[in-house]
Amino acid sequence: MYGNVKKMVLASLFIAIEIITTRFLSIQTPIIRISLDFIPLALSAIILGLIRQVSQLL
Repeated sequence: MYGNVKKMVLASLFIAIEIITTRFLSIQTPIIRISLDFIPLALSAIILGLIRQVSQLL
């Protein structure tokens, strides 16, 4: 039971970190936006597994 709660809390933390990196750690140029938001997404995919990441993207 606590394993599911731990995964849910970790997923919510990774989502919050992704929002922060997208909003505040990105460089906006007139042509393209450069961001580091793939790093929390990749880490959460490695830690939590692929199924949760696919469902998050949909």
